[in-house]
Amino acid sequence: MLTDKRMCVRVNTEIHGRFSCQSEAADQDCILTNISLGGAFLKCARAQPVGTPIVLCAEGFDKIAGVVARTTSEGMGVAFDGATSVRAKMAEKILRYLEGNSEGAHQAWQQARQFTRPTGEQVDFSLLDLSLTGALLVTGIKPPVGELLGIGKSYGRVVRHMPQGVSVEFVTPA
Repeated sequence: MLTDKRMCVRVNTEIHGRFSCQSEAADQDCILTNISLGGAFLKCARAQPVGTPIVLCAEGFDKIAGVVARTTSEGMGVAFDGATSVRAKMAEKILRYLEGNSEGAHQAWQQARQFTRPTGEQVDFSLLDLSLTGALLVTGIKPPVGELLGIGKSYGRVVRHMPQGVSVEFVTPA
């Protein structure tokens, strides 16, 4: 049984695109069958070897640089370059894609959750990104930077505001 080691939530898609790499003279057509902040799976006629750098162009997204992480008989998994600014832009583009897509896919990807403010107020949010040190919460209410939030049995401190919500860093309460 394979263990899924991905840190980012995957969204099922059917986005037509093209990719290029140095080993091929011409761009190749592909279909993104899923995408996340960390990568995508490209269904294509000719998968490139693991480790091959590629540039992906897909409908609704800018050019995305990545490296082939795995291959199957149907295509290849690509890991995107991990710069924070690139991931933030990718998050916005995935959200825009989902907003134009079916309601069911949007709801399945962003399960509703709640965080608790120091006042006891419960605020709904959706999880956009999760790492070992923090999370990006999509919410209409943006607590001030520095506020401590209760998230399940964990705590997070608001470290910045993003267009779609807040970024929190996990902390251990004193």
